[in-house]
Amino acid sequence: MSYNHAFFQTFCMFLGEFLCLGVYAITQRNAENPETSPALREARKKGLKTHINVLLLAIPACFDIIASTLMFVALTMIQASIYQMMRGLIVFVAAILSIMFLKRRFYRHHWTALVLVVSGVAIVGASPVIYPENNSGDDEEGKSVALGIILLIAAQFFAGGLMITEEKLLGNYYLHPLKVVGWEGFWGCFIYIILLFIMQFIPCHNDGVCPYGKVEDTPQAFYEMGDNAWIWVLGLGSVFSIAFFNAFGVSVTKYASAAQRSTIDTSRTLLIWVFFLVKPGKGQERFIWLELVGFVLLVAGTLIFNEIVVVPLFGFNQWTKKAIHDRALEEGENQPLNPKTQHETAGSATDFQGSSPAHYNYQRNYRNAGKQMEAGDKKGKGDKMKMEGLD
Repeated sequence: MSYNHAFFQTFCMFLGEFLCLGVYAITQRNAENPETSPALREARKKGLKTHINVLLLAIPACFDIIASTLMFVALTMIQASIYQMMRGLIVFVAAILSIMFLKRRFYRHHWTALVLVVSGVAIVGASPVIYPENNSGDDEEGKSVALGIILLIAAQFFAGGLMITEEKLLGNYYLHPLKVVGWEGFWGCFIYIILLFIMQFIPCHNDGVCPYGKVEDTPQAFYEMGDNAWIWVLGLGSVFSIAFFNAFGVSVTKYASAAQRSTIDTSRTLLIWVFFLVKPGKGQERFIWLELVGFVLLVAGTLIFNEIVVVPLFGFNQWTKKAIHDRALEEGENQPLNPKTQHETAGSATDFQGSSPAHYNYQRNYRNAGKQMEAGDKKGKGDKMKMEGLD
C-alpha cells in the first residue's frame, strides 16, 4: 500500500512554514541592530507599521489550511505534473478576486493573458480525461481523476482568498516575509494538531482518500515512517524544503525581482513534469501532447500577465507599468495625469504565479507608502501656493 496520509502531510507543510521563524530569528540575530535599520526608519516615516498582533495572521492561515488540504487530497487522485500545472489557475483567481475586493484595474494585455491561462488549465485538466491511464473503461478511476481536478480548482479560490486577505490585512505593514510565513505556519500547525486529533474518530470508507477506515490515522502514518526509512527521509526533506523554499524565495525577490521569482516558479513546473516523465518504475507518467499545449499556454499567459514578456502588438504595450511610468515622466510633475495612469497595474502589484506560501509583499507596501507620501507632499505644496495666491 502506498503512503497515503494527505492530511498529515498538510500538517508537515505547515511545520516547514513554522521553521521559517527560526530562519527569521537567525537573520535578525546576525543583523546589526535590526530595529534601527535605515529601512525600518524609512518605513516608519512613511507611516508603515513594523509590528503586528500575530493573532491577525491566523486569518490568512485558515485560508491556507483549506487550500493546502484540498490540494494535498487532490494530489492523491491526479498525476503530479497535472497537479502542478493546474495550480497556475491561481493567476486567474487572484486577478478576479483583486477586482472584486481590491478594486484593481486590468488592461488588455492582462485580460489576454488570463484567457491564455484559463485555456491552458482547461486543456491540462481535460488531458487525463481524454487520454485515461488505461483504456479498460474503469469508471471509478475516471471519477477519481475528475474529483481531484474539481478539488484542485476549488483550492485555488481559497489560495486566492489567502492572497487577498494578506493584502487587505497587511497592506499598511512593513514586515519581514519570513516572519509572516513563520507565524502563519505556527497557526497552521496549532489548528491542524486539533484537526488531526478529531480526524482519528471520523469514519471514512473512500479507499482513495482514507484507506484506513478513518479520515486520518496519524499513528499509522508514524508506524509506516518507522517501517520504511525512506519515508522519514522524504518526509523530513519535504519539511525542510518548504522552509528553504521560502527563505530562498525571499532572497530572490530581494536581490532580483518578484517577476524573476515567478519565472523560476514556472521552471519548477517544467522540472516536475520532466522528472515524472523520465522516472522509472511506479509513478512514471506518460507524455500527453495536450499537456504540452496547455503548459505552453500557461507559461505564455503568466509571463504576459506579469509583464516579463511585453507584446508590442494591438496596444498590449501601452498600459504596462513601464509605459505608465514613462508617460508620467513625459507629462511632467505638475501636469495632471490621465486617470488611468493613477491606478497601479496588476503586474507591479502582485506576481500571482509566485506559489510560495509567502504572498505578503513588504516591498510593494514600502513603494506604495512612498507614492502616497509624494502625492500628499504635492497636494500640500499646491494648497500652499493657492493660499499664497489668495493673500
